[in-house]
Amino acid sequence: MQSHKFLILIGYLFMLAFALPARAQDDVPELTQQRQSYKLARIALTTGQTQVFEALKSQLTDYPLYPYLVYEDLKRRLGSAPDAEIERFIETYADTPLAYQLRGLWLHELFDQDRWTTFLDAYDGRADPTLQCYDQRARIRAGHLEGVIEATKQLWLVGFSQVSACDRLFEWFASQDAFTDEIIWARIDLAMQYGNPALAGYLAKKLDAADRAWVALWQRAYSDPRGALAEPALRIDSDFTRKIVADAVLR
Repeated sequence: MQSHKFLILIGYLFMLAFALPARAQDDVPELTQQRQSYKLARIALTTGQTQVFEALKSQLTDYPLYPYLVYEDLKRRLGSAPDAEIERFIETYADTPLAYQLRGLWLHELFDQDRWTTFLDAYDGRADPTLQCYDQRARIRAGHLEGVIEATKQLWLVGFSQVSACDRLFEWFASQDAFTDEIIWARIDLAMQYGNPALAGYLAKKLDAADRAWVALWQRAYSDPRGALAEPALRIDSDFTRKIVADAVLR
């Protein structure tokens, strides 16, 4: 199959060499020729025929799908393509989804290569949890610590399990003694609102025994609301017990 594709490409180059001068007299519409060249260029790219690909690509600069061809090429060379080439594509096609997608892939590549400064320069602040955590980790590695504690806190304060890319960031957060009872309770609250009592129980491990008992009661209000409402502990009037009672009553 590979050899068959290669022969097709060689045949096409032969036609380019001898038939292009007479192109104006060819009855085949230009768009049809470009469409065929585009298909052949895609084959050349996927089979690693770089010279053939470049020759075909140079004939397609005014073809509507040309940006997709360049995108696929850059995506394959992301680990070795010059930064300037990638940046030029992103700038040229800034108003297309291709630029957004390529920047995202490039950011992952930059992080994997430990290129912290370039990553920080290229990061566009998109709401992608993985890249948001990469951004804070890159800041730490680059020594730009201002605002990292607060940003990490906001990434941690969600009612669901965060992406694994945030694990090392949260380990660093813990090393800064940033896990106060206040923010642990805040996330437990978010987890219960999100319908995730299992996460609340996991977070409770960071609390003392008395507080863990309250979380267990709150979990019971979720799974066995009638039984929880009968607990004597809920006769104590406080903001917290009112919250547990309200959750149990709603269920």
